[in-house]
Amino acid sequence: SEFAARLNKMEVERQNLAEAVTLAERKYSEEKKKVDELQQQVKLHRSSLESAKQELVDYKQKATRILQ
Repeated sequence: SEFAARLNKMEVERQNLAEAVTLAERKYSEEKKKVDELQQQVKLHRSSLESAKQELVDYKQKATRILQ
């Protein structure tokens, strides 16, 4: 009976660990998805920033020509 009790306790512990691993994997997957989305946003914002910089350069050049 002692062996059966230990075996049962180990099985419960194994199930708890399996659930913990599954939960950790799910959380990892969700965090990875968030990171990927944030990286896409960063790329988009960098692109917008470069576009705005180029517009500013073009505007300055046009203004300089007009003023001359």
